[in-house]
Amino acid sequence: MRDIKNKLATGKNTKNTNSKKTKSFGHQILGFGSGSGVKKFSLDFLCIAGGGGGTFYRGGGGGAGGHRASAFGPSPLNSGVQIQIEKGVAVPIQVGGGGPGGPGPNSDRSGTPSFIGTLIVSAGGAGGSGLDGGSGSGASNAGTGVGSGNVPPTDPVQGHDGGDGPQNINGGGGGGSNAAGSSANGGSGISSTITGTSLSKAGGGGGGSFTGAFSPSGGGSGQAGGGNGKNGPGAATSATGNSGSGGGGAGGSPGNQSNGGSGGSGFVVISAPTGDAPSFTVTPGTNTVTTSGGRRIATFTTSGTITIT
Repeated sequence: MRDIKNKLATGKNTKNTNSKKTKSFGHQILGFGSGSGVKKFSLDFLCIAGGGGGTFYRGGGGGAGGHRASAFGPSPLNSGVQIQIEKGVAVPIQVGGGGPGGPGPNSDRSGTPSFIGTLIVSAGGAGGSGLDGGSGSGASNAGTGVGSGNVPPTDPVQGHDGGDGPQNINGGGGGGSNAAGSSANGGSGISSTITGTSLSKAGGGGGGSFTGAFSPSGGGSGQAGGGNGKNGPGAATSATGNSGSGGGGAGGSPGNQSNGGSGGSGFVVISAPTGDAPSFTVTPGTNTVTTSGGRRIATFTTSGTITIT
């Protein structure tokens, strides 16, 4: 973390707009904390929201939670915008929850947002069928439309659209952070090395499939920890926890209607070079601070706070 001498504005920012931005070491910086003359440090981040849950009966897969990052991943998806935190300020971190899977035709099963203070907000992945969110959920056999991703819009985009399943066969796959869902499979997720190892997160859930006269294949595949869609009667697969990926859509056969899978909870990481830094303190104790590759890394698997001490 580098001690930044210039004064930056504080304010809410969900789209990297409406706040003053400066250049520092090749990055733009968004500031948190208002004390004049107090040391401020620039940090990189990864912020993934909770994924959406899949829906029932040839249902659409859930969309991935919105993905926002400063660096350490595929170039089109990184903003190059660091955050800035004052020493001694406890910044709230929210790790979004995954949307529930379950019965019922098209109720909203979206994930909840993840955020870093008021600076960075990632939208929850769309659940149900054909709904909008960080990434959109897949269309269902019941005739819902495709859900849109990147809602609300960010630059770079935080997610992609769901897929459109063929009528009377599959639900569409949920959108992923890196690609739209297909007619059955979830959209691909992102890879990040911000923790010092390669992470695969925020993929779409697979669509559910009908068995019997109309069914040519099995349910769709979830991506990056997303749930697989179910072929025929039986509940779909839920997404992996802290993946930010979507749950699978349920299958169906005559007289059988099963539950969609739940979306995965979100994931937040904040990182800075150890040579620039005082220490990170995080709460609660289930969140961790580690070092790797000359960087200090705070990893959040549940909501809490971070303070530079």
